[in-house]
Amino acid sequence: MKLHILGCYGPVSGNDGPTSSYLMEVNNKKILMDIGSGSLVNLQKVCRIEDIDMIILSHLHSDHINDLFVLRYYLKLIDKKIPLYAPNSPSSEFDRFKDKECFDVKVLEDDMEVELNDIKISFLSTQHPVDTFMTKIEYDNKIFVYSGDSIVNDNLKTFIKGVDFALLDGAFLSSQKLNRNTHMSSYEAAKTAKEIKVKKLMITHLAPFIDRKEYLFDAKKGSDEEILLALPMLKVEI
Repeated sequence: MKLHILGCYGPVSGNDGPTSSYLMEVNNKKILMDIGSGSLVNLQKVCRIEDIDMIILSHLHSDHINDLFVLRYYLKLIDKKIPLYAPNSPSSEFDRFKDKECFDVKVLEDDMEVELNDIKISFLSTQHPVDTFMTKIEYDNKIFVYSGDSIVNDNLKTFIKGVDFALLDGAFLSSQKLNRNTHMSSYEAAKTAKEIKVKKLMITHLAPFIDRKEYLFDAKKGSDEEILLALPMLKVEI
């Protein structure tokens, strides 16, 4: 497995990269997870748009889907249809792409499983203000999970327990978290990953106006394990 960080910021782009978007290359397939603002720029540095085999949207907030509506123009030009897996709410967002001729839309459900060229892909809901699904990719005895946007909850702990690599939301610092039930802090992401024996953690959905050193310092309060911070155009072998 090869993970490309196309964009890792939220809720706005940084001056050095897009909002959330991640490309997984596995067994000659390319799986695009989220397609945030500006992410098509970095995607085309890694592969051709027409080589994408599947798109997964964790949820339908704008910082995770904005470039989808630009992508469809190109797909129409080349007459290509890509499988697209997404929640069907909020309906106002889902209705913008559900019937488009350039996407073969599949609605995400709990415990849904998809097979792609011997790759197992499964989904489980997590807690966020809108319907949100985590993605698990399994191939050749390696397991990767992307949390999407999430707070700490039982589904999250069950889904990422013991995985080889977890890409987790850690948008807040502990000092900012207060009673917000939208994202984990970097401390919570690190603490949770350590408790349930995740082998490698990368924290993402970083605010571009917060110093990366602050994120890492906060995360280290929750775990003494190695912690990675997402960075645009970073490539990781899993």
